[in-house]
Amino acid sequence: MITTARTRSPPRAAGVTGENPATARVRLAATPVPSGIADAVREAYRALGAQAVAVRSSATAEDLPDASFAGQQDTILA
Repeated sequence: MITTARTRSPPRAAGVTGENPATARVRLAATPVPSGIADAVREAYRALGAQAVAVRSSATAEDLPDASFAGQQDTILA
């Protein structure tokens, strides 16, 4: 399982802080995914039967009753 707490480790490992958000994407892309997260994702994918999936990031305030932020996040097809 990939918990919210576990998702905090990649930004820390990449040195991402709120002080310089302009470099966050570059830093995250250049940093390997921690093995615990990679293993959990692989296991979840295997549990689906290796069918085609879409993985999309989301925000906690996405699709509010009076506002939508569709398109601001990345979508990755695998």
